[in-house]
Amino acid sequence: MIMDMEKAIVIDFHAHILPELDHGCGSVSMAQKQLELAAKAGVDMVVATSHFYPHLDTVPGFVQARKEAYDRLLEESLAIKNMPELLLGAEVLACKGMERMEGLEQLCVEGTKVLLLEMPFTKQWEKPLVDSVCKLAKKFQVILAHADRYSVDSVQELMEAGCLVQLNADAVCSFKKRRLCKKYLQTGAVAALGSDIHGIKTGYRKFIKAQKVLGKSGEHVMKKTKELCRKAEAQA
Repeated sequence: MIMDMEKAIVIDFHAHILPELDHGCGSVSMAQKQLELAAKAGVDMVVATSHFYPHLDTVPGFVQARKEAYDRLLEESLAIKNMPELLLGAEVLACKGMERMEGLEQLCVEGTKVLLLEMPFTKQWEKPLVDSVCKLAKKFQVILAHADRYSVDSVQELMEAGCLVQLNADAVCSFKKRRLCKKYLQTGAVAALGSDIHGIKTGYRKFIKAQKVLGKSGEHVMKKTKELCRKAEAQA
């Protein structure tokens, strides 16, 4: 269920917070601590984006494992004060021919047609892969996970095809990457901010700082995130 979209809410759009589903969270107790840290950071909603690897996972298997992890976490976390709302999603590794994969809509953010897509960490992406992502962008609202890690020219090509981008909080806070993040913000294509939390070591310190660094721009990003959810909600 998507929470009241009229509120000015803080959304962590990229979080590895479901227990034992990937390397980001090893147990229910760790997931609870992650949620507690998110709550203390003023986060209202967390999109749980565990890794989906098409060469290792099947959509039905992943969806079932995700539901079981979510149920275990929710069952034991109701006492967390100001617990953020959880939306189920996935961080989907792009591959050639992915546009033909059955059931891909089940990996979108819950109740939406918004697909968080991770690209390979190479300087240049192969044309067949780019073509597949462009085709996906005609079916879904593709958001490129942590776009701050990729080649600007490669991201630009996908933005021209309709893809939006998500920035990681640590990149926004990085002096080295701040100019790059600002460049993406100026394009108007930044749709979300993510903690990309793995474990609890760094917590939500960077996520809090990133919002301060972004200022009004960060508010606009959060508005865009919830507007995306509103527009895409319940589409078949």
